Formats: sequence, C-alpha cells, structure tokens
Amino acid sequence: MPTVRIVKQSELFRSQPSQPLLDIRTDRKIVVEASAGTGKTFAIIELVLELVLEAGMPLKEILLVTFTEKATHELRERLRSRLRGLLQQRESGTSDPLATEQPHWVLDDARAEELQRALLDFDAIAIHTIHGFCLRVLREFAFENRQLFAQKQTPVHEYLPDLLDSLLRQQLLQPHTALGRMFQQAVKRTGLRPSSLLKEVAELQGHPDRLIPDFPDLETLLADFQPVWDRLLECNQQQAATANSDAAHPVRVAYEQLNLNGTSSKKMFVVLDSLTHLLEQAQQGLDPDEVLGQSMAMDLGKVANPKLNKSLKPDKWNALAELPPQVAEWRNAVETLHILLSKAGLSGAQSKHWKAWLLKALIGQFRLNLDAHKEEAAIYDYDDMLTRVQAQLRPAVPGAAALRNALRSRYHCAVVDEFQDTDPVQWSIFRELFLIAPEQRLVVISDPKQAIYGFRQADLETYREARRELLEHSGRSTPFTLDKNFRSSAALLEDVNRIFGRPEFFDNAGDGADGIVYQNLNCGNPAIDLKVAGAAAEPPIQLLVPEPRFRLQARHFEAGTKALPPELQEPLALLRNRTFLGETTFVEQVQAHLPNPEDAQAVQAVLKRALDEKTAFSESQLRELCAQEIRRLLHDPPTWFDKEKPEHRLLRAGDIAVLCRKRKEADALASTFRKHGIPHTVYKQSGLFQTRAAQEILVFLQAIEQPEGWSQMQQAWLTSFFCARLEMLGAQRSLGWSHPLRRQFVEWQELAEQRRYRRLFSTLLKFTQVVERDLLHNLAERETTNRLHLIQHLIQDGLAQHLDLPELIQNLQRRIDSPGESGNDNTLRRDSEQDAVQVMTIHAAKGLEFPVVFVCGGLTGPHPNRLHRYHDDQKTVVIDLLRGAKEQVEQEEQEENERILYVALTRACGRLYLPAFPRLEHCPELRTCKLSAGAPLALLQNALDEFRSQESGIVGAGHAREPMTSPQPPPSLRLRERSLSGVERSAQLSPAIFRALKAKHRGLVATSFSRLNRQDEQAVNAGAGQTHKSIPKATQTLLPEQLEEPKEGDEISVNEPLRSVASPEPLPGGAKAGTYLHELLERVDFEDVKRAASFEEWLERTQYLLQSVSDQHGIDETGRDHAASLVWYALTRPLPIPASGQTLRISNCSRKLVELAFHLPIPEDHHPALGMPATSKTWQIERGYLQGSIDLLFEYEAPEPLAQKRIYLVDWKSNRLDNYQPKTLAATVQEHYALQVKIYTLATAHWLGIQTAEEWEQRFGGVLYVFLRGMPHGPAVDFQQPTWAQVQGIRDTLQSRAY
Repeated sequence: MPTVRIVKQSELFRSQPSQPLLDIRTDRKIVVEASAGTGKTFAIIELVLELVLEAGMPLKEILLVTFTEKATHELRERLRSRLRGLLQQRESGTSDPLATEQPHWVLDDARAEELQRALLDFDAIAIHTIHGFCLRVLREFAFENRQLFAQKQTPVHEYLPDLLDSLLRQQLLQPHTALGRMFQQAVKRTGLRPSSLLKEVAELQGHPDRLIPDFPDLETLLADFQPVWDRLLECNQQQAATANSDAAHPVRVAYEQLNLNGTSSKKMFVVLDSLTHLLEQAQQGLDPDEVLGQSMAMDLGKVANPKLNKSLKPDKWNALAELPPQVAEWRNAVETLHILLSKAGLSGAQSKHWKAWLLKALIGQFRLNLDAHKEEAAIYDYDDMLTRVQAQLRPAVPGAAALRNALRSRYHCAVVDEFQDTDPVQWSIFRELFLIAPEQRLVVISDPKQAIYGFRQADLETYREARRELLEHSGRSTPFTLDKNFRSSAALLEDVNRIFGRPEFFDNAGDGADGIVYQNLNCGNPAIDLKVAGAAAEPPIQLLVPEPRFRLQARHFEAGTKALPPELQEPLALLRNRTFLGETTFVEQVQAHLPNPEDAQAVQAVLKRALDEKTAFSESQLRELCAQEIRRLLHDPPTWFDKEKPEHRLLRAGDIAVLCRKRKEADALASTFRKHGIPHTVYKQSGLFQTRAAQEILVFLQAIEQPEGWSQMQQAWLTSFFCARLEMLGAQRSLGWSHPLRRQFVEWQELAEQRRYRRLFSTLLKFTQVVERDLLHNLAERETTNRLHLIQHLIQDGLAQHLDLPELIQNLQRRIDSPGESGNDNTLRRDSEQDAVQVMTIHAAKGLEFPVVFVCGGLTGPHPNRLHRYHDDQKTVVIDLLRGAKEQVEQEEQEENERILYVALTRACGRLYLPAFPRLEHCPELRTCKLSAGAPLALLQNALDEFRSQESGIVGAGHAREPMTSPQPPPSLRLRERSLSGVERSAQLSPAIFRALKAKHRGLVATSFSRLNRQDEQAVNAGAGQTHKSIPKATQTLLPEQLEEPKEGDEISVNEPLRSVASPEPLPGGAKAGTYLHELLERVDFEDVKRAASFEEWLERTQYLLQSVSDQHGIDETGRDHAASLVWYALTRPLPIPASGQTLRISNCSRKLVELAFHLPIPEDHHPALGMPATSKTWQIERGYLQGSIDLLFEYEAPEPLAQKRIYLVDWKSNRLDNYQPKTLAATVQEHYALQVKIYTLATAHWLGIQTAEEWEQRFGGVLYVFLRGMPHGPAVDFQQPTWAQVQGIRDTLQSRAY
C-alpha cells in the first residue's frame, strides 16, 4: 500500500509564539495546562498516537489514567475510533491535502502494522482510573507487592456501624479505659453525647489529614501533670500551715496586697478561689482524673501572671517580686502548671477543647480498630487500594524494587488526565514509577482552574509541587498550553474572558510564577452560535436580576439599633408592615410620605432598614425567573449549531442545564419546574433510598406498625400519600376507630402481619391516588418513578427474605442510613429524561457542556459546622478541631469558590444566565441581596456590574420579556383537595378528568402490556362483528403490572368463552386462577423440587406454602392439589429445545430471577406497528414508558457437547385451550403474543447488558411459553428464539419517535 501523510491536528504540534514546539523524542516529562473546552481529551489521543508513531512505543506499554469511569469509557471509544480512522485512511491511500505544509505523520507499512496490532489487542490496553490501576496492581502483582490473593474489596459503610458501636461499648462507655475516663470528665463539663461524637468520628475517619492541635493522650498528660501538681500541693500545704483557721487563704491575702488591675482582678480571684478549693479537695484524696479535669477548666494564667496597674500605689505591692517568698514559690508552681497545660493546648479548656481532645483520641483508637478489623477479615476498602500500592513502592520497604521494576517493565509511559485533582498518595505513586526513573515517560494534562474536589482529598498544593518537579525534570520553564476553545461561541468566549481576566480572579494580579493565571482563549469553531431567526442577536451572557423586597416592620418604629430616626417614624407610620417589590416603587412611596422628598440621606436611612437582605427570598425569585425564561426558550426556541451533526437545529429541553451549588437547591428547583410544567430531571441525584419517597414510605410503615400511636399517624398524614396540612391535624384527634381512615390503617396492619406486601402497597396507592396527583397535578415524574421502584424493592425483599413488618422497617431504615450501599445506580432513570432540562450541582456538571446554562445557586456560604481544613505553613493539609485559623480557611474557600465559578461558567456553549444583584440606585453601598459570607456568587457581582448596560440581556427587575401563559388546567378539571375528615371515595378522579388532565399536562404514563394486549384482542373481536362498549386507552398510571388488581379476561384465549366456576376442571379459568398460579410459581423453592423424589414428597414439603397461597386466593383443596400438579409438571417435565436438539428441566437451573420488572421508553401518539399486521393493532400508547414483568429468567448449563450456560426466558400461560398440540400452541403465540416475544426479549437484552449479535447468540437460549394446563399431558411449550436483528428492530422502532 502507498505511504500516506496525515496532519497532526493538535495545537501541541504546531508552532506558537507563546511556547516552543513539543518534540516527543526529547520531551520525556510533559506538563500540559489547558482551559475548559480546549480539547484536552483530543490532545491526549494525539499525544498517544505521537508516542506510537513517532517514538515507536507499543500502545500496550502506555498507561492512560483518568479520574472517572465515564471518562475512561469515553477515552477508550474515542481512541479506538481514531485508530480505525487512521487505518481506513491508510487503506484508501489518500494523504491530507496540507500534509506537506504542516506537522504530519508518515503512515508506512511498519507503522500501519503497529496500529493494526494495537487495534486487534485494544481491549488489553491499560485505560483506568487511578483506583482501577491500583486494583489491577494489587491483583496482578500479588507476589511482588506481598499481598494475599484472598483479600476482598469491601466498602467501609458495610462495617462502619459495627466498628462505631464496638468503639462505644468497649471504649467510650467503659470507666476503666482511658477513653472512658476522658469521656466522663468531658460529660461533666460539656454535656457531650456519645451519638454526636461518633457521628463526627464517622465523618473524620474518611479524612487522612493531620488533626490539630497536637493534644497529648490522657496517660502522657497525667504522667507530666502529677509531679507538677504534687509540687503545687506541697507549696499549698506550707501556706495552709501558717494560716489561721478562720482567716482567708494566705495566698489570697497576699494577692489582695498587689496593685491589681480592677477590671481583671475579679476574674482572677474567681480562679484563685477555685484553685485553692481544688487543692483542699486534693489533700483529702480526690481522684487524679478529677483533679486534672478541674485544673484544665481553669485559666491558671490569670493567677500565675495577674495584671497590675501601671500607676504605682504606695500602699500596694507594685510588682510580683514583692510577694513573700512562700507565696512567690506557690505562684511559680501555678505558673509551671499553667505552662504545662498551655503546651498541651488545654489550659482554660472550654467545651470545644474537651470535645476536640476527646475526638482526637477517639479517631486515633478508631483507626487502630479499623486497621485491625481489615487485617483480621482480609478486606480492604476503596482508598486502601492507593495507600497499599504507595506503601509497597517506598524504597525502604523490602521487595519494593521488585514491584517497581515489574511495573516499569510493563508500562514505559503514563498519560494522566485531570491531574489537577491528584492528591499526595496518587502523586507519590506516579512520582516513584515514572518521574524518578529517567528512562520512563510521564505526561500530565490538567486545568488547575477546575480543581474543585478538595472534599475528596484532591490537593492543589500537591499539584503545584508536582508541576514544579516535572518542569525541573523536563528542562522547561512553563507548561505547554492550548489557547483555542472549541466548545463555546466567539461572543460568549469574549464575555467569559472579560470576567475571569479581571485582577481579582485567580492569581492574575501576581507574577504567575507558581500561581493560577487565567489565559484568554480564542474561538476554535466560529460556526457555534445560538440565535432566533429574524430577530436581533441576544447577548451571550444574560443576567437574572430579582426584584428587591422592602418592608418596614414594627421594630423599625421602636427604640433600638434597627429603629428609624425619630423624625421619620411618624411620617412613615402608614407604610408600617407593608411589603414593596422593587426599589423604584418603594422609594416613590417613601418620598410621598417624607416632609422633604428630596432628602437623600433620609431615603438612604429608610432603605438600609427596610431592605430584605435574606437570601431565601432572592433564591425563590431566582428560581421563578429561571423557570419563566426556560419556558420562553422552549416556547419560541432559538436555533443551535449542533457540533455533533454538524448542523443547525432548534433548541430542545435537554440542551438546557441549570446549575446549583448544593443538593437542596436542586430539589427546590425541581419543585419550581414542576409547578411551571417544565420537563426536567435531577442529574446524579442521591441513591434511591436517600430520596424523599423512601423516607415517606418508612413513615407510612412505622404508622401501620403502631396505628394506635398518634405521633406516627400524624407524620404519615403529612406525607405525599395523604397531603394533610398542619392546621388540619389538631382536628383529627377526635377520629375514632370506626372512622374509614382509621379502619384503613388497621386493614393495612393486618395485611402487613400476613406479609401480603403486594396487596398492602396496591391498596395504599389506590386509596391515596398519589400517583395520579404526582403525575398529572404536580408533574412529579421522578418522584413517581422512585416511589414505584422503591415499592418493588420492598416487595421483593419482603417475599425473598420472609421479612415481617418490623424487619422490613429495619431493612428500609438501614438502607436509608447507608448512602454508599444504594448508591446512584439503583435510581431508576427513564429515557425521557434525555429530553428534559438537566438540573445538577456544579460539581456534577464538570466535564459536561450544554448550549444554554443557567447558574441558579451559590447565594449562601459553607455550613458553619464544617470541618476547618486548610494548609499549614509547610503546605500540609490539616484539620483544626478547634476551628481556628479562620482567615486561612476563608481564604482557601474563596479560592475554591473562584474555581467553582469557573467550572460553572465554562459549561455553556451558546448562552449563559447569571444571577446579578446590582447596587441600589439610591443607596449604592447596598446590593439588592446580602449574599452570605463565602458565597460563590459574591465574587462575581463586581464583574457583572459591567454587564448591566446590556438592557436586552437582563431578565427580571422590571425588564419585561415576552409574556407566556401558565399551563393551568381549566376550572372544570380542578383536582380535589383531600380532607382527612372526609375520605369518602365519591371525591375520586373520574376517568374522563384523568384523561383530560393527562392530555393537558403531558404527564408520564405507564402502559401495562397485559392491558394493552387485551384491548387489541377486544378491538379485533369488535371488528369481526361482535358488540362491545367503547374501549378506553390502554393506559395505566397507578401501579406496575405486578401490583395491579387482576381484571377479568387476563390471559384468556379470545377464541374460548370464559368458563364458569362450575367447570368440571378442578381449577377454574379466569384471571383469579392465573394470578394464583403465578404466585405459586414465584414463591416455590426450586431446591425443594430438585430434592423431592416424587410429586407426593414435594407436596408434603410445600404444604404450608400451598395452603397459605390458596387461602389468600380463595382456592379450595381440590383446586389447590390440581394447581400443585401443574406447578410440579411445569418445573420437572423435560422440555425440548429445538435449536440444540436437547431437553432441559426448569427446576435444574443454576440461577434464576422471578418477576423481573422492566421499563422501556415509548413514543407519543399512535405506536408503529412493530412488525405486526397493521389491521391487528388499534391501541395507542402515551408519552412515558412501557412496563411489564418477566415471569422467570433462568440460567441453564447444558450437558456435553455444548457445556455452555445460557439464559432462558419463561412466560407462564394459564390459558385453557381446546388442545395443546404444538401447532395450536404456535398459532396461539403468533396470534396473541408475537409482540410480547419482541418486547420481553428486548427487555432481557437490556437487563443482561448484551450489545452484540455474537454475545446474544452465546448467552441467550430462547423464550419458553409454558401452557400450564397442558403440562400434565406432555410438554405444552412453544419455543421462540428471536434473532439479534429482530431485537435491534424492536429497539429501533421504540426509539423512532422523539418525545
């Protein structure tokens, strides 16, 4: 093949005036600092190709490290795609047109062969997070790092509660232990509670930083204290021997002769009297711990060095040297004691000192216990992966050289992305492996302006030190940089440059030698824009300006510091307790009542007192402005240049992100968007069990556990299930046990006691109609999804683990209290959220980009009880338990706030909305909102003052925008407001109202597959001449399929009329029997079936289960025994698998999953035919998701010659057919269940994570439609084996319509 020349596209390989050209042959230690949007990932890929093509380094010898799993996946896919592109270009023989004029690669046969080898072995390429890399080291180099093979990674949260409980019982509450003695003394003086201490221990255990002050432990302090105290006690005894019994203590008499400062002498004598009293008690045998505790509580410095007046008095002693010798000796002993306790940091100890001292001792003991537990259990946690590798690489550790050499021989180069988020442990690993060795290569790419993960131990000072070392080894004075932004429009970049180029940001005002300096960026893609056709271009940065609120309250007309000047109180009395929005409106009212309207000072005095400076009101206004502007954008969407296509298209809801600082701000935004009917999703929200829905279900379960408990009942009524108002609760105490609501709680308790959890939650949702209210009135799609998902979890837990109600409550409480256990992956996410406004924290937005970004948070500062974490003079991170060094802490927090703002503002591609709080026109020293100290937005206000002149770029504050109508339902569709005192069912929503509200609000609708199929059958029959009533849309919003009440006609062949109960077959037809059989098959233990030698033996083993389920469904003994035989034959009869020519028994499966719920996205309006005859599908599917429940998935290992495990899908059918011949079964499945086969196999592919045809063929065995009533006579089974192409076809069809 001919040699081709391919242009190097990264700026790193192009000559720039600001930096020399990168030469991969000589540059072995490389630092790249690149701002947001400059293409760091693209630069990494180009650098890797440069190493392969120019330095001749095999791809498998390059270690690529990023800091998130998502980033590793993206990097892997983009690198694979780039390799394929290069090889395709090589095969085409086409060189880049400008290759001879620009830096380029020469792709000859040898280099093409190297790329081909890399692509063939691509899955073996090392692309990891730092934790993933360390885990691989621990596993693959177990001999070199001297680790046990059997060690298991276990999250800390799994054993943290037990260790804390052990610490409490064995140490803190034991009076004979040092910790117990310290705790006793602390409780006497501070009232500390064990629970609060252990909570702080749990928080501190995740921080490896040094704790200060350096308190001594109790035994060490006592050992130093005792001889000093004994000396003081001896001096005191000498003084006491010279005193009269009725006279004051000789030392006090002597101190009274000193020329003391009058202000401080009172406090000094209080300490002196306390000390002499303690000395008297000690002489009588007071416990040493008590002596130490009381001594620590005194400020002995006041006695050791009392303050004297500067003016001399002839009748007083004017210097301490004038004290009598014995008193002076006593004072010297006190001073020695004071120095000892001061060095320990415990002289004059207050509550915070006691708590800090005890906390430091506790965390020390806890870490010892934690290490011992890990060693004993042979486990390690997430952070141990790093610390263990770090420890084994230290030169002093035996065997460290073997591990270093093994790793260096495998990886000759490391490329580390997001290096600004490194920490001391991570840097020490990279330093030891790749920096120190001259032959090794190390490339780091970073943006220190995005270093915002300090709470995860990322350390910017460590990055600075690493940068200095890397530059020293490279021989360069500055890092390589990228100066073109490919994310944002040119206009937006210009404004962002204006903001962050100001001297108050970063280290712009300094020399930049070791600081962070903002570099102005140029636009690398001029095609990026956001505009409305035919309209003037809007400014790229727009300001959200809330109206200020003014109110003169009663305190302004009373005496005090907040009162108005007396001469203004009477004229302004008519404005008392009135609220005004907007400065202009309020000033006009004030001037109208002032004697002199032109008195500017009087107006300022009123404004200073009347302005509501609370951030809560401004935050609520910001949320409203944000919602209104988003509705305007979606109503008349501008055109956006989609870089991925690339082409212009209309802006969609999913193109908009709203960023906030804290989680509670995101929740408040979600509530506002629901009110305005804005589709939205909260990105990376807390785990499913940390949602409000989980807490409300817990409250409900606690209430039905004790329905007689008034407190629990009140809490339950306040949840979303009942929506009671606080003012209603007092009137409900009179509800007797005969009231319908109280009776309902008792019924729920009875269901829970019988462990009928499916029935319990079914009646709860039906009785309260919470799903209808959330979906159609509140538009709370996420809350509804979470609630239904939680209920499914609880039903599965309750049935699988046979939990009674207290155990179920305990299980739920444990999962709520353990955020790490549930994580984020169990929060059901719907595909419809892709086209919804993304609400997320700034930290979650890092690495993402959106055409339009709203910043709607950051008005408040950090929590006052936060850890005081900062860098000391040696640049080491410390945590001050006494919460000192306030200025240093606030300075570092301000620097981090600058970086947080930078991350927020650089997420936008086309337009950016920022909160602005301008200065008052009549009182410039005030802004419209007093932002909290440490609030990120406070740093931005001076810069935003420059944008105030752009009138068209202001939202709010009297600047009108195109009005839009609120999507309120008409009065005739108003939802009822539920009252606890009137729970009659007559007030329920009618189906007509339900459908009208659904159409109006476009709420989420869940479609039950069985109902959908039933409507189709009825419609087909109607077309054949049968008479039917009008059929409503086959939609269901209340329950998942597994929770709904059975309806007549479920799983009945349409060709066969329903048989009556008097049918000669022991088990009647209909949905009741079908539900009964399904529950038996769900609850039966397959192991019992396998162990039983006969049907009679199995029947004996399972008689209690059979009786219990039969009683619940009202099945008599004859029907029960017949149903048991159907279940037995279904599980034990050999079933033919045509594809393999073999048979299998379902009971012999190796693993199984029952009642597997699934949710699949569906488009609007009429659903496509999905490959079915057009005349057979008349049903409609609304916006939302299609849901169902797979009866059984099981894994079966076939015998030789296949010897391969495959997954099979089973759907139990209780239909009664005329015969169960294979042709009849096949015709029945084809006529009524062909669509179900496709839907269920697609859901199975999703569950198994299958992505390729090869994997589908290897893992999926097929679909078994088991007709239970025919199984006693033979294998009444229809086998289906959909191809991967068919699965892909149904997936493409479901996703063919945008929401």
